Parts: sequence; structure tokens; C-alpha cells
Amino acid sequence: MVPAAILSRSSCSRFRRAADCSAAGASRAVSPEGRDCTNVSASVSRGIVSSAVESVFHAAAKSPDWKPAICSRISLKSLRDAAVRNPAGRVAHARDELARMTRHEGLAGLIQQPLDAGVLPLRIAHNDAKIANVLFDADSGKAICVVDLDTVMPGSPLHDFGDMMRSMTSHRREDQGDSAEASLDLALFEARADGYGGEARSFLTPAETALLTTAGRVITFEQGVRFLTDYLLGDVYYR
Repeated sequence: MVPAAILSRSSCSRFRRAADCSAAGASRAVSPEGRDCTNVSASVSRGIVSSAVESVFHAAAKSPDWKPAICSRISLKSLRDAAVRNPAGRVAHARDELARMTRHEGLAGLIQQPLDAGVLPLRIAHNDAKIANVLFDADSGKAICVVDLDTVMPGSPLHDFGDMMRSMTSHRREDQGDSAEASLDLALFEARADGYGGEARSFLTPAETALLTTAGRVITFEQGVRFLTDYLLGDVYYR
């Protein structure tokens, strides 16, 4: 695994992000030059766990100003506040979406509550482990490392696994138009789960393991809440 922090600007010319790959309508994601870009292997899972420095973890966890990168409780509160304030006048156009979030808000506590209670341990987490943050070798198509480490902080590997499953089990990018055409490929799910489990089973607790298959639903809900909140605020972050 190549630490992302030491990749120079010049050395990055032989790498490409997964976002540069086109997966629509294909059984494998293939780059414009025809190279296979789907080999998100156990090395990616290993990189998510090992990218951060241990001292950063301890310093962040002890800071009184520290806030988790992913907290569904906070995200839901932000959505409700945005719906009440309605600064962009968009609530009337999003009533169906708001109702859908309300129906599924029970997902918000499935990881957060055991984290808050100490049932799940606080660990180093990437907190944005989507496929677009995986760097691939342009020649071999092999996953090299995880990038965009500004979100690395104390968290849960369940959030990382969930975001991997959200973004790595479909042949469509999340920004690729009509969401009604999005689907989950069970073969991709099983391959990603096997790769991650092969690396993570040595440290995951039984409580964490029991929630792995739930994590994808939780993070998909979390991202939906964030997208909808930003829409209600007037597209201030996601443009």
C-alpha cells in the first residue's frame, strides 16, 4: 500500500481515480483506454485502516472541540432545521423526500447509538471511503491507495464499509443522472465484503461484525439526508 501523503504531483500522472472510469452498462468498470478499473481489493480496506497516524487519532479524540465526521443524529437535526428555516424556499418541492427521510430515520441510530454508548469502539476511520477516493494504477488497474485524507479522524469502520458498499456495488456513478436506474450488484457486494472481511476480521468486534450488512443502508440514508439538507439550503455545498 502506497501512503497517499507521499504521492507527489508528478508521480500521480500514472494513477487515476475510480471516478475516471466508466462503469455504465458494463460488467466491469473500464477506463477510456480499456484498462480494468474494478479491482478494489483488500488492499483498499487495509489502506483505509492504516492511512492515519496514531497520534492524530488520540489528539483528536481528546480535543473538546472534536466532532465526528459522520453523525446521523447531527445530520438529521441539520435537515430539520433547514426544513423549518426554508432559506431557499424549496420545502414545498421536497415534501415527498422529507417524508421518505422521516419514514427511514430509524436507520440513524443503528450505528450511532451503540457508538455513543460505547458498545462500538472508536477507531481510526477515513469517513469518506467512497470509490471516487480510491486511486488506481493506470497500467495495471490495481487499487493503489485511498486519498483525500482530510476527513481521517476518530470514527467507526462501519461508516467506511458502508460508504464502500454504497459506492462500490453499482455500475453507475452517484452523479450519473436518474437515481431510479441505480441498482445493487450482489456479486460486487460479496466481492467487496470478502475483501474487506479478509483484512478486518482480525480487529472487528462481534458487535461491529453484526452491523456490517446494515452499514450500507445507514450510510446511504446519511448521504441522502446530507444531499437533501443542502438542497433546502440552496445548494451551498453540493453544486
